[in-house]
Amino acid sequence: MEQGQTKRILTFLIEGFVGLILILAPIRWADQRGLFDNGSDENSVERWASLRQYQDRIPVDVLILGNSHAYTGLSPEWLSAATDMTCFVLGFRGTDVTDHYWVLREALLHVKPQLVLVETTGIGFREEADNLFIERMSLVNQLLAFHARQDELLKAESLPELFELEDFLIAWSPTVMNHHLWWTEPEKVRENIYSAEPYNPTFKRCYFGGYSRFSSGVEDTTLVAYRELGGVLRGGEQYVSEAHANEVRRVVDLGREVGFNVGFFTLPMHEEFLVESEARSAFLREVY
Repeated sequence: MEQGQTKRILTFLIEGFVGLILILAPIRWADQRGLFDNGSDENSVERWASLRQYQDRIPVDVLILGNSHAYTGLSPEWLSAATDMTCFVLGFRGTDVTDHYWVLREALLHVKPQLVLVETTGIGFREEADNLFIERMSLVNQLLAFHARQDELLKAESLPELFELEDFLIAWSPTVMNHHLWWTEPEKVRENIYSAEPYNPTFKRCYFGGYSRFSSGVEDTTLVAYRELGGVLRGGEQYVSEAHANEVRRVVDLGREVGFNVGFFTLPMHEEFLVESEARSAFLREVY
């Protein structure tokens, strides 16, 4: 290869590298400042921030993983008082057992639980998506949960398991994901720009990761729907895919390796939410 040609190739590579840095550096800065944060994942951020505060201060005896069924169905304050053990709910809306496994990996950097409980609604969750709307909502929920995590190495390791290749960039950068706020919610972007610091929750009390959105019982209209339509999930159809069965085994194996017990439980939204529960339990027992 002639010297001139080598120089041109080298120049091209250097210019490409510098150009990439000029693109990525502002995006990274915007991510760190939260310039395109629309506030939709503040509850997820609060849960992680609270868990990190427990490190080397208060032992977390029971760590509860799951999706919204876990954090809307359990009161960690009541559970802690009833068991005389510190119970922490680390659940994230619309996530499945693959995410639960990686959340557990990151949580173990901060706490050393005696018992890890996994709410089972997320086992088989991803495979149940049968239309584009559900699939996109599942993706949005997974993105919000992923953005709330902080350990860069574990996030990089989990990225191929949680997202398709075309979603890698929006998963890694909230700025890329929410850049549409420039024209849809410019006032929110201006608010973020002029704020001194990105959202950083501080706690004046003991916070166990609770976030119960229900302040009353099931509405009458919902009860009517249950009576007329029956349960939302049929246990005989809630099989466990091999992919999710492997994730369950990874959680159990991690417990054996690190030294904590693992348990699984189901929290229906209503007593009639899940019908044919014995069939569902049989599917789950086959996994481990």
